[in-house]
Amino acid sequence: MKPCPSCGRENDDAADVCSACGTQLTSTNLARREAAPEPSLDTSEEPEAEVRLFKRLVIGSAVISVLTFLAPSIEDRLVSEETYRLLTWHGWEALVELPAETGWLSLLLYLVAAYGLCHFSASARFVFTLLVGFFAVAALLAGLGVLTALSTCLGDMFWLAGGAILVMAYTRPLKERFA
Repeated sequence: MKPCPSCGRENDDAADVCSACGTQLTSTNLARREAAPEPSLDTSEEPEAEVRLFKRLVIGSAVISVLTFLAPSIEDRLVSEETYRLLTWHGWEALVELPAETGWLSLLLYLVAAYGLCHFSASARFVFTLLVGFFAVAALLAGLGVLTALSTCLGDMFWLAGGAILVMAYTRPLKERFA
């Protein structure tokens, strides 16, 4: 009996084609399968790759949050004042209007939480989770609005990075690093 190099099914020694998948059973295919090393079960490198990805996401998310916060002061220099006012209209039927200080405080807390996440602090993970939840609720209560393309792009990246950070922080293998 000879195994198929593609699917592994055992075939008669006289067979030229695998009966399961139709792969050609030539001597070179079989030799290639026998010479191929078995996959390693050592996964010691995988958690380190996850840690690097996690830290890059956290740092990238922190940079994006700063850019999102600074976007209005950047955008108002790129277009006329009238155009900028039209492009950034917001607050219609808002249930809650937050004071400007809330933005500064949330940005500061976000950056502190990001620093803590890079050092796998459980309290930083908790604060980060609360902040993402706060931002989601605040967005729902802020009413309708119009955003510029830059603000929309930064906001989308912020939410995607934040979601990925939360998933990675609360699932294995990184979950165990938060003590």
